Amino acid sequence: MTDAAAVLGAFFAAEDARDWETYRSFLHPDVEWVLGDRVIRGIDRYVEAMQAAYGDDDVRFRCEWSHVSESGSLVAALLVDDAGRRSLDVFEFKDGLVWKEHEFLLGRTASAVEPRSLPTQGEPRSTEATERQ
Repeated sequence: MTDAAAVLGAFFAAEDARDWETYRSFLHPDVEWVLGDRVIRGIDRYVEAMQAAYGDDDVRFRCEWSHVSESGSLVAALLVDDAGRRSLDVFEFKDGLVWKEHEFLLGRTASAVEPRSLPTQGEPRSTEATERQ
């Protein structure tokens, strides 16, 4: 059985290095990346979409938390980039390769959001979010 967490770690390292040839080697031929209502299918389209998403940006990310399923074929990972943007990604593995990625964008971490003043005692609290992504 392939160690999905180790594969995912190497996959993330290749992405951060923008080593697209190595990156593709971790993708199953029938890979799917699901982001909202958008589904990207196939290795070429997956890599092209990833390259387009980064463009000339040198942003990097870290895996803040991950959990491997009991079967070892599913990994959930909380990813945070340099700007504090977070996503929860669920990776499904087949034949030791990334087969499906379901990405859920979560916005920015509290530490990445500019500080705001809190209401003083007796002042009403706003029910609206102060920042929309």
